[in-house]
Amino acid sequence: MNVSQLKYIVSVDSERNFARAAKLCHVAQPTLSKEIQKLEHKLDVMIFDRTRTPVVPTRKGVKLIEQARCILKEVSRFQILAESEQNDLSGECILGICPSIAPYLLPLFLPDFGNTHPKLNIHIREMPVGAITQALLNEDIDAAICCLPEKENAFYQFKVGDEPYVAYVSEDNPLFGEASVDMNIAIKHGLHLASDVIEQIGSQLGSCNPLMNMDTANLIMESGSLETMRRFVELGKGITLIPRLASLYMGQRRRRYVRDVLQPLPKRKIVLATRRGFQKRDVLSSLNKSVRQAFELGMKQTDQLDLFPKRVVNS
Repeated sequence: MNVSQLKYIVSVDSERNFARAAKLCHVAQPTLSKEIQKLEHKLDVMIFDRTRTPVVPTRKGVKLIEQARCILKEVSRFQILAESEQNDLSGECILGICPSIAPYLLPLFLPDFGNTHPKLNIHIREMPVGAITQALLNEDIDAAICCLPEKENAFYQFKVGDEPYVAYVSEDNPLFGEASVDMNIAIKHGLHLASDVIEQIGSQLGSCNPLMNMDTANLIMESGSLETMRRFVELGKGITLIPRLASLYMGQRRRRYVRDVLQPLPKRKIVLATRRGFQKRDVLSSLNKSVRQAFELGMKQTDQLDLFPKRVVNS
């Protein structure tokens, strides 16, 4: 029996699929399956019921997998203790991040962070908030950049910053000629939002949120990405909300669709979250500082773009 075999059975339990587990462990599926079979033969116990889809652990397998998780935690702590004696950050850091944050914040800090710490292997996993919460609890990831509810007490949360949303308005929309967009009016003119945006601004605005006081038939709740919503608008289909950092990656042609939003201003609170008892404190401290500084710099850069026109005359 070895540590890799324990990692394999824990991964299969988490993914409930051998192919996805192999991908997660960066090995070929036949290798993972063979090693699990070796472990089962060694222990003379069938750990997984392979006749069911998705695959599930047997009753004895559940207990063994639970113990395997405990062993892997101790192995991780052993490695961290050894790495803490070194001056340079090294080892591995698995970072989860929400898909609505990743394309705008990662490019601002990850290249420099990686160059500063060449001995630290950084693995990025994009996942929704619900999956991030579970991954932190299972210790499948070390930390996450996300928008967690403030009342979430299971994790330590280090504030990165508050990012306002801006309106992205189609040329064919009646509000395109306005310098600012009133959300109470926008909901009557084809407002399309990605589902995670609904969740993020809803928790921030509370009872002042105009989205909570509208006829839901006027709101199209889309599960697509922010980029999908943005392109939808460019085709002449209404209004959406995008995070302000997204404007950094737009040319002048696309920035002409951007409008300020009147109070109450929709925004999201971005945090760096980690589970309680997380051992890689040097990594966390450096990561927290790098992400926060990059976010602040990015927000200052958006101030220099002169995003919001005084008024637009639609030709």
